[in-house]
Amino acid sequence: MYFLKQSINQTIFILIACLLIATTKNLQAQPSDSNKKIKLGLVLSGGGAKGFAHIGVLKVFEEENIPITLITGNSIGTIVGALYSIGYSAQEIEDFTKRQNWEALLTDGVQRRLKSRFKQEFEQKYFLKLGINKGDKKLSFPSGLVVGNNILNVFCGVTAELNDSIDFTELPIPFSGVAYNLETGKGEILNNRNLAKAMLASMAFPGVFSPVEFNGMKLLDGGIINNFPVDVAKDMGADILIGVDLKQADEKSPQFESVTTIFKEIVYKIEDDIHNKNVELADVVINPELEGIATFDFKENVIDSIIKKGEMAAREQLPKIKALIANKNIKQNNRVDKKIDKDKKWLITEIRIPKKYKDDDQFITVRLDLENNKPYTIDDIEKATERVYAYSNFETVSYKLHPNSDGYILELVIEDRKDKRMMLGGALNTVDVAAFYANFAQLNYSNFLSLITIDAKIAVNPQLRFIMETHRLFLSAVGIEVNARYNKLNYYHRGERLGKMDVGSASADLYTYRRFKNVGEFGFGLNRTYSSIDDYRNDLSEMFATSFSGFSTSLYGYFTIDSRDDAYIPTSGIYLNSKMAVLENKGGFSNLIPILNFELNTISPLGKNVSILTNFYHRSIFNTSNYPISIINYASNKFNAYTDYNFPVLGQAGISFLEPISTLGEIGVRLDVGHKHYITPKIQALLQFDKWSNIDMSNLKWSGGLTYQKETRLGPIDFTLGLKEMFKGVNVYGGLGYYF
Repeated sequence: MYFLKQSINQTIFILIACLLIATTKNLQAQPSDSNKKIKLGLVLSGGGAKGFAHIGVLKVFEEENIPITLITGNSIGTIVGALYSIGYSAQEIEDFTKRQNWEALLTDGVQRRLKSRFKQEFEQKYFLKLGINKGDKKLSFPSGLVVGNNILNVFCGVTAELNDSIDFTELPIPFSGVAYNLETGKGEILNNRNLAKAMLASMAFPGVFSPVEFNGMKLLDGGIINNFPVDVAKDMGADILIGVDLKQADEKSPQFESVTTIFKEIVYKIEDDIHNKNVELADVVINPELEGIATFDFKENVIDSIIKKGEMAAREQLPKIKALIANKNIKQNNRVDKKIDKDKKWLITEIRIPKKYKDDDQFITVRLDLENNKPYTIDDIEKATERVYAYSNFETVSYKLHPNSDGYILELVIEDRKDKRMMLGGALNTVDVAAFYANFAQLNYSNFLSLITIDAKIAVNPQLRFIMETHRLFLSAVGIEVNARYNKLNYYHRGERLGKMDVGSASADLYTYRRFKNVGEFGFGLNRTYSSIDDYRNDLSEMFATSFSGFSTSLYGYFTIDSRDDAYIPTSGIYLNSKMAVLENKGGFSNLIPILNFELNTISPLGKNVSILTNFYHRSIFNTSNYPISIINYASNKFNAYTDYNFPVLGQAGISFLEPISTLGEIGVRLDVGHKHYITPKIQALLQFDKWSNIDMSNLKWSGGLTYQKETRLGPIDFTLGLKEMFKGVNVYGGLGYYF
């Protein structure tokens, strides 16, 4: 028994000794806390324009040498985080944001001069554009107000060095974004493939942006389900979690005054629980005071203020952050500079167009206007893709750059051509009272019939246009247009209302034109018109004083320059149109009537809020012995115009006929009185006479007026108070919406 106890005691002693030795070795193998690599994760939440506060936070982190091991973000947080992760400094991100025209980026706006003539003339008049599905031929509402083509191309430019299959966790600073998967109803971690497309997907706010196709998924803004993705940073291995939360703790009661605010409140309610859990998960939450900042307020002076508020909020939390990282061995990021030098030139050795659009090769190549084996900057490439996008009906046109042994392959990424669409619009004005507009268009430059459109105005003064064009002949457009319109007009003479006129016309045009340098156009055409005019006088003895009906034929040529940035309320540019026509009125070419039209409109900014407008109109009918009333010069306002022969005389009520040779000059000073509310005082001079040999300057008539204009989502508000011939006549005209 004694020996058994001794044996057990020895065994226990040996086991304890072994355990102590093993523990000692294990402790010796473990590093001390001071040597452990700690990962610091920075989380950047979404919040639209409020997200510029992230730049201020990054500035403070750089100044204080606070290392960032990894970054996660959503929406604007994805954009700022992705740029920082590939090597952009906080100052460079600030410079990048201030270089952008955010209004154009977030509305897919393109320069008007780059658009086709069809788009310049028709698209702006319609605020609702519906696609027509190829399969069931049904109308489909857009899935968002904006596709995101413009901002996608900007993202393509700043990430051009990165290949299309990159793992975002292998960037100089490992990065992940978040998005919402429409098909599964779950959040998605964006951590590989195309970084530019991931940035767009993460910021695609529902109702504003269309869903983004990415890695086989349809994605929207990750803020729907996880706007402050602290949990994503933790899953990436972050030990210390510092978040920049843009949600305002003391936000007022929600205001449901717009689509944007309604969707925002829906998103907030859905995401609220996850957001609160992520706030608790974070070690430090930086919450800039941004009350009153709108989601889409991207004005430069506001950006400066937001960045400053981000800096202030970060400095408030500095003591806590420094205490948190004190004596910690923070794992450093690999800040290799991957940012793009905007002046760098890329040698393009090959241009690839998707096989799906091989029939469009010629059209795309002409609009792209780039050559193989030539160097181009990112800006050159972005402008080239903008030219294709602006002129065509492609849903998006972006690009990728792939390195090869000699330079780079430029691959165009083109998605979803909308061949057919229906557009709807309307207007309220002092002439039509209410008007409804509708347009059907089929536009495809790979077809022989490149354009077919029917354009209709349903109102007291209706109009119908049919246009068919081909752009496949001799690099010029050849087309036919049929136009019918009817107008009921009040007729005035020397300020006195004499009666009413019913004016009807139907015309057919066979024409050809060619554009050059994006702003110029010249063309020729043959026109055949039937006109019917009935004049009902107030005086019973002259009740049917004027009546005309009949055909006329004209051969014409024209030259146009149009560099205006807008057709209705331009802020810069010039419009010049010179047209010479020879009209045959009686058949057999026995009565040829030469007609010259000239119009010049300019707007020249003198400063930020002041512009000078000058307008000049001239029309000469050279054979004045026997010309039809259908081509007579007349004074009207723009809503009463029933042919191209009108002179927009201030103070004119209804119409008044002018002499065969008429000239109108106008000058105005446009004042931006705040938030693009424009007030323009104007003065005009009208000179008219029957023959060039009878010029008489005593016939010069002066008029004045005051115009108010404001651009809205439904079209321009445009009202003018006109004083004709120094208070001999006063007239107010205008309306809301575009006009024919």
